Amino acid sequence: MTITEWFEKAKADGNYWADRAIKNRNAELGKREDYKLAKNLKDAIQYGFRWESTEEGYQYWLNVANFIYANY
Repeated sequence: MTITEWFEKAKADGNYWADRAIKNRNAELGKREDYKLAKNLKDAIQYGFRWESTEEGYQYWLNVANFIYANY
């Protein structure tokens, strides 16, 4: 699955952070297509976008990543 597909699945699963991840992913991609594949949600959150350049900030995404690493 692509990174965006992982985020969309996370949204469908009810994860509170998924909308923000999709928004940040789309902002980073611009008009390019999302062909980057990820093996799992852990890879998707790690490589989906630059955490420090988001409105939420690095620490927010580190907390999300720690949640994902512990639960997926």
